[in-house]
Order: sequence, then C-alpha cells, then structure tokens
Amino acid sequence: MQMHLTKFAPKGARYTTEFKQLALMIYFLGPKVYKFLRKTLQLPSKSTLLRITRKWEINPGFNDFIFSAIQIRVNTLGTLAQD
Repeated sequence: MQMHLTKFAPKGARYTTEFKQLALMIYFLGPKVYKFLRKTLQLPSKSTLLRITRKWEINPGFNDFIFSAIQIRVNTLGTLAQD
C-alpha cells in the first residue's frame, strides 16, 4: 500500500476503506503513536480520520465495532498500567 501511495503527493493520496479503518485503529490505540508513525508512513491526516468518524451512523443498541475499539483501548491502558 505504501508503495502505491508514494506516487501521490501527501494531500492527493486516496486511501482504501480498509486502510482508513487500520489508520483509525492505530489512532484509537494512541494519538501520539499515530503522529509518530505519520512522520515515516504516508497515513491519512487527523482531519481525514475525524471526517470519517463524523459520517458514522450511530444508532441505539450495541455496536460491535465500537466495542472492539473500546476493548483495544482498555487492553492498551491495561498494558501501560502494568509497566
């Protein structure tokens, strides 16, 4: 994916849905980690990620994706607390 993105200017890159989901998961793990990785890898900007989340349709009830994101975040915090 990164080799494909090197053909474009950073502001002209087009990302697949799967790549944007991966970027969101990395961002949810830790914004500082995402910022660090973004210096090396061509990742979507924070504003792009925020635009994606604004389009989410949130309905009452249980949402598996949200629970997955929360679980990843809690596991990460648990690992940090053990150190």
